[in-house]
Amino acid sequence: MPTYPSDLPLPTSTATFQLGDALPDTTYPTLLQLIDAYKAHSRGRGYGVIIGSSSKGKRTILICDRGGKPRQRKQQDLHISKRRQSTTRACNCPFKIEARQIKDIWQGRILYQWHNHPATTETTSHPNHRRGALSIEGRAFVQGLLARHTAIATVLDLVANQFNVQLVARDIYNIKTAQRNMDIAGTTSTQWLVDTLQQKGVPFSLRKATSDCCQVLQKDVVSLEGEIGTILGPSNSPFRQYRHFKERSQSCCN
Repeated sequence: MPTYPSDLPLPTSTATFQLGDALPDTTYPTLLQLIDAYKAHSRGRGYGVIIGSSSKGKRTILICDRGGKPRQRKQQDLHISKRRQSTTRACNCPFKIEARQIKDIWQGRILYQWHNHPATTETTSHPNHRRGALSIEGRAFVQGLLARHTAIATVLDLVANQFNVQLVARDIYNIKTAQRNMDIAGTTSTQWLVDTLQQKGVPFSLRKATSDCCQVLQKDVVSLEGEIGTILGPSNSPFRQYRHFKERSQSCCN
């Protein structure tokens, strides 16, 4: 492959790792096929590729999934023992690929092929590899288990055994959230609940919201009768116990 000036390590850079042979520069019919090719190439070489930026659909920059700077936490004034324990994988990795549309094809070109971190040994370290390994059938399988309120740990074990895919709890929660958003079809949580109760023929009563939090909504569910009469309790936010109904957790203000 041709060598570009940016392929060489910067004098002051700590980027000294070339994780496997670079994918030769080539063309693809669509941007999606180009991205999939670079993702598949990175999967067995200990890193991941994600979209870093896109410009009007004509030029897209792909970066290492460890690119970017760590986020600044807001708890710097607290003692370290009281701070929220969290980690980040971002280490400002300079690896970069350019995808540019030329007429009806997409040209891929490596702008900087060096990394500033060693290769990872576990594919579960890369969210895009985990998501890509789960087929459409596997995703439907997970959604079916969630619909039956199967425990997350059980879902992970079943997916690993039946589809040989190693997921983490975060992946299951993301699938669950995506399905919830599809269920409510862009409506508010309140309206979705009202529509669902009406479809099921469950008796309930309505009155106008009284809290500032809910004044943006025309109506608010306040009390229910029948088999779910205890879901909502006396509170300024009537969705405090909303998670007990179909395991929803979205606020009335979302």
